Amino acid sequence: FVGGTGQRRLLCRVPSEKVCRVAVQRAFDDSSYGRSFWLAVAVLFAAAVALFYSLNGLMKSEQMDDRRRAAIAESGDVLSLLKDAETAERGYILTNNPEFLEPYEEAVPRVPIMSDRLTASLDAVGLVGSGQRIAALVRQRLSQIEAIGVLAKSGERDAASQRVRQGDGKALMDTIRQEVAATRANLDVAIAISSRQQRSWQIAVPSLILLASLLLTMYLARRVNVRQQAADAARAQLRGVMSN
Repeated sequence: FVGGTGQRRLLCRVPSEKVCRVAVQRAFDDSSYGRSFWLAVAVLFAAAVALFYSLNGLMKSEQMDDRRRAAIAESGDVLSLLKDAETAERGYILTNNPEFLEPYEEAVPRVPIMSDRLTASLDAVGLVGSGQRIAALVRQRLSQIEAIGVLAKSGERDAASQRVRQGDGKALMDTIRQEVAATRANLDVAIAISSRQQRSWQIAVPSLILLASLLLTMYLARRVNVRQQAADAARAQLRGVMSN
């Protein structure tokens, strides 16, 4: 045999047909084909690993976005409960109607529960400072609301009304709204960035896998073509030897 560029030429001068057939069979056996097979396995394995980590990363990113959206919703719940408590309390102070106490009594106990839930959600998405600031402001405002409620329910409606007119509760609520708005803006930006990254991964990873598969297919097709050419040449030489 004389080695060529990916092919082997059979130089068989012996008259034995058996010897020539053995020589042709050896011409077909090439360790490079084994290497091609393991290369294919390696490429497919690498593509599978890349796909796994990509999907895992996408799932974690989506879970983080779900926590961010939950934090946005919970911040709205906290503001809504505080507003319900304020409105009910003021209605009771103005009218002395016990019906206003029902929404007040429902809202006040839920405020610290929702505030703690919001703090936990913000901690989970890395906004620890924002969660702590909002929680402190909410506790302060809830303390004001409860103090005014105690005055109103004990019959000191004038004192309670005076506390409301001081305006410190409104100023504190404005501060809470501003802090919540800033936190929501940060969460919205984080969600937008994460969404763009997810779309990029959804496009890039399948494209890379497709490209790798295409290149591998082209390489293996070339190897098969080379092998077929070598086999055809070997058969032609065998027929020549046998005819002689």
